[in-house]
Amino acid sequence: MGVDIKTGLLGDDFEKRTEQFGNNFRAPLKAKSWCSLFIGALDDFMLKVLIVAAIFSITFDMILADPHDRSHAWIEGFAIMVAVAVVATVGSTVDWKKEV
Repeated sequence: MGVDIKTGLLGDDFEKRTEQFGNNFRAPLKAKSWCSLFIGALDDFMLKVLIVAAIFSITFDMILADPHDRSHAWIEGFAIMVAVAVVATVGSTVDWKKEV
């Protein structure tokens, strides 16, 4: 390597070593945005199944409900959607905090 054991590396040695061995600089990684992590969290298979189940639940409960029960027939499907939103929000927030 051509380094003097007593004096070590000198200031002008660094330029020669960079030319010979290259620079070890690595550009910092860019963190993903929270929105992209949220969309990625919604890409989970089970969450997709729950979203479809919620849509079917809302649709069929509203169609098949008696007229006086329609005002609250949507609640079960909406609760499933809220649960999916909470899971995706918590997961993407935790991942975003790890990125930053």
